[in-house]
Amino acid sequence: MNILQLSQTLNPRSGWGRVANGVIHAARQDGHTIIAGSCSPEESEGKLDKWVFLRSQKKWTLKPFMAAMDSLSLVLRFKNKIDLVLCTDEAGVILGAFVSQLLGVPLVIMVHGTYALRCQKSIYPRFHKWAYGRASRIFISSRYTKKCFDELVPALRKNTHVLRLGRDESFSKKLNLGYSERKYQIVTVGAVKERKGLLLLVKSLLQIPQLQRPKLIVVGALDESLEYVDEVRLFISDNYLGDNVIFMGKIPDDELYSIYKQSMLFVLPSQNTAAGDFEGFGLVHLEAQSYGVPTIGSHECGNEDVILHSQTGFLLPQGNTESLAACIQEVMCDESKWESFSSSAYEFAAQFTWEAAFSDIKSCVDLSQHRDLTK
Repeated sequence: MNILQLSQTLNPRSGWGRVANGVIHAARQDGHTIIAGSCSPEESEGKLDKWVFLRSQKKWTLKPFMAAMDSLSLVLRFKNKIDLVLCTDEAGVILGAFVSQLLGVPLVIMVHGTYALRCQKSIYPRFHKWAYGRASRIFISSRYTKKCFDELVPALRKNTHVLRLGRDESFSKKLNLGYSERKYQIVTVGAVKERKGLLLLVKSLLQIPQLQRPKLIVVGALDESLEYVDEVRLFISDNYLGDNVIFMGKIPDDELYSIYKQSMLFVLPSQNTAAGDFEGFGLVHLEAQSYGVPTIGSHECGNEDVILHSQTGFLLPQGNTESLAACIQEVMCDESKWESFSSSAYEFAAQFTWEAAFSDIKSCVDLSQHRDLTK
């Protein structure tokens, strides 16, 4: 099967890029040919059969018109050479719908959170509703996101399905170090912005007695919400937490994996914002658990699909610093509990594979016809 895969980015240092690369790897392992379309082929590591530049994937501005131009180019170039159009994120759904209609092939869409809802309400809603309506199947990354999507677009309820995402193959069979081999530190990963809940996490540190207060390693971009970053830094300064909080910024994956291996706990207390943003899944929870790191996340978001409460970590009500501080201490100060959580987290994360995810995607597509891309 020849698959046109549309994604905004192939950069594995972004969430959408990790998904795109995971699907590409699983599809190629299964013997299929991938034509990848994005706005740049950065860090694709030569895993692509073909790559095409798509201007419409770069910006949301004028997207329907740019998508129409890109679709004509794709149809002229790959007519009779595509069996399936697969959008691995929300950015390509309009383009995907155009191409699938012009070529008469199935369209499958993967969506992950906030943008799936926002584009139905405010970003060219008519085009997006039409595009989602054309899909053979809409795969959604968590139960919470599916609930929100179905409430917004009830007509598509029967066509939506929760898809368990995978983790990169590099996370398989990682060494799971024990309690005594870890540093007394927490790691959190994600761009520093309100939805990721860093301010809440820093406030919870203040409620932990100083002698038991762990270090917090913050990995992620500092330039997506400068006002929020300033608010977090000011709180740290005003409360003399500078020795406890270390900002790493964006770092190479090898450095991140080393931090996972050394850390005792991963915390990402995701927050639903007044603007309607929420955590659609939480792939970083799985990545941390792949190193045997227990994780703490939030209810009422996609974290509910990647944490087994009281087994691999904790799911807490949003905004409660007292509960967060208590759970941090409970995990980090009890060696037997930590060992139990760590072992369960390590085993739980292993269940999330891109091979299984791609198998679910493939199951909704008619494979009776194949085309040879070399013809």
